[in-house]
Amino acid sequence: MVSDDAAMRKYFAKSGDSLLVNARGKLFINCATIAPRVHLEVEELAGKAGARSLEACMASSITQARDGYLYLMCGGDKGGVSCARNRFWKNLGKPSVTSESGEAAKIKALVNMVMNINTAGLAEGLGLGDAIGP
Repeated sequence: MVSDDAAMRKYFAKSGDSLLVNARGKLFINCATIAPRVHLEVEELAGKAGARSLEACMASSITQARDGYLYLMCGGDKGGVSCARNRFWKNLGKPSVTSESGEAAKIKALVNMVMNINTAGLAEGLGLGDAIGP
């Protein structure tokens, strides 16, 4: 996981100190919440290096992670999904949504938006309740 689009592009740079150096045959599973287009860029760069890239955006909490029930929204080629199935999801959960690259990041953005709307609504309700008083 990385913090943002710029960090992802740095780690998957076309040259220099990059994860793509000697990447042939590797599978990169990217769990960062970044722009969908960056997942597509990384997939293309990985492919040119002879590797695969899979986006695996998470929407769960610490409790689900500890219990092995992460809700994963995955995007990438079916070969990458198959490769990751026994290695990654065996201990961390299983894919809940599988689609083309870039699509999982869109679903993750939608999930975050709904969660933020609920949080904002709760805050408004609590504020109103406090203003009204007992």
